[in-house]
Amino acid sequence: MAQSPQRSRLKQFVHANFSPAPLYPLKGIWYFTSHRYLWPLLQGRLLPLTLLSTAVLVILFLTAYLPLVAFLALFHVTKGSAWVNATFFILGVGNLLIALLFEALFVDNTQVDIFDAVVVAEGYEHLVKSRRPVSDDINQSDPVKRLGAREKGAKFAPFSFRQIIEFIFLLPLNFVPFV
Repeated sequence: MAQSPQRSRLKQFVHANFSPAPLYPLKGIWYFTSHRYLWPLLQGRLLPLTLLSTAVLVILFLTAYLPLVAFLALFHVTKGSAWVNATFFILGVGNLLIALLFEALFVDNTQVDIFDAVVVAEGYEHLVKSRRPVSDDINQSDPVKRLGAREKGAKFAPFSFRQIIEFIFLLPLNFVPFV
């Protein structure tokens, strides 16, 4: 049975304009909670990240939020939009500061180990074997234990050029007025 042209256009519109991308963080959280072998890798990182995030956001909201709302209120016609834009701007700056501080202070090779463990768990050992040995013991249920020491160093660049440019260019998008 052929679809009507309107239904076909509607389907094209939905596929072109709506993405499952907002669901990816939720899928990641679900994957993390349902795969126990990842828990020890992140256990030592979650508490410091939570404390750091809370401290940075509380300090930013207590010191910079109201002055920013007052400044934005000068340029926004709608009164509520200054509050909304200031909220997102403070959250964006907080994200920047948290990412910089966390990567400078807490990140090590844990991210590489998590990535390699997930790739091995999904059955793509051949992708990891070019960088580190992987045990062929398929009966081993813990993919982290199947990973050997890294032969070639994992290049983790916390302050890469790409990341710095991304922060610089994307942060001003918060000044676009909410209507």
